[in-house]
Amino acid sequence: MLLPPAAQGVALSVTLDDLPSYLAYYRHEITPGHHLIVARRGITYGALTAAYIRGLPPWARRRLYAALGQPDPVDTPELEARMRWWDPEWPVSEASVRLLEDAGCHAGLITPWPHKWTTHTRVRA
Repeated sequence: MLLPPAAQGVALSVTLDDLPSYLAYYRHEITPGHHLIVARRGITYGALTAAYIRGLPPWARRRLYAALGQPDPVDTPELEARMRWWDPEWPVSEASVRLLEDAGCHAGLITPWPHKWTTHTRVRA
């Protein structure tokens, strides 16, 4: 079972935002049964994974990793390290959050979030 009975029926969304450098992410229950994880913009995958291992509830961590087809790094760290497609030194990007949402939404694991950065048009060189 991916989620314990208490976590079934709970919505989970993810976004990026400008947070203080000492804060990797925070989780907030925005409405009863809907949790939002806000990760620090520019954080690396490695730093975010370490923070998730230290503080994210297992049901939420497993749901995030399952949405990407990855094993939970707490349950099987060796397998997760072999299967991961990202470099731990890469920064988490808005595109990767969209990928997580797209994959997780179809599996019923992630609820898309109306990111405030989607309302801005950016020109990238």
